[in-house]
Amino acid sequence: MRKTLAAGAVLLMCALSACGGSDGGGSDASTGDKPDTSGETTAVFDACKSITPAEAEAVLGYPVTVEETPGGGCSWGSEEDPRLASLSVSAAGEADVNGGLEAAKAGTTAVLDGEAEDVPGLGDGAFLVIGPLKGGGGESIQAQGSILSGTQLITVGITQLGGAAVTADAVKAQADAGLKLVGSKL
Repeated sequence: MRKTLAAGAVLLMCALSACGGSDGGGSDASTGDKPDTSGETTAVFDACKSITPAEAEAVLGYPVTVEETPGGGCSWGSEEDPRLASLSVSAAGEADVNGGLEAAKAGTTAVLDGEAEDVPGLGDGAFLVIGPLKGGGGESIQAQGSILSGTQLITVGITQLGGAAVTADAVKAQADAGLKLVGSKL
């Protein structure tokens, strides 16, 4: 069940951050480094190595298990109740999201029924959107935000499955804490 949740979170994060495009450059699968335009490599934020389970538990408010997500990144959530919110964090070079922070905002607001709010003091820019999925995604409140740091975009998501009775204020608190945690690691 956790693998299905993790895969779903990655797909949601991809849709919300407008990922999927490429400038033809790729990553070095052996190191996780992405080439920049000058030919030098820049290490991409590694959520699995940077965020501990205890830190994710502090964000979510309950014990978590961790899984690496397909395509890179990590997801932390409850093994006992997969409806509860999970925290997902992934990173990509800015060129891989076809337009950086502004494209991520547009992609997120196209999928979530909420307004993008700038979050000051994180990286070179950050935003957060909170709301239910558009187009019949149910009543569960979701959150998606991104931090631009140099040439990479780090995406932070709070995803909960249908039937979870978590309020928008609780999801906002989790998302704010998740963004601040990631920002403290950059």
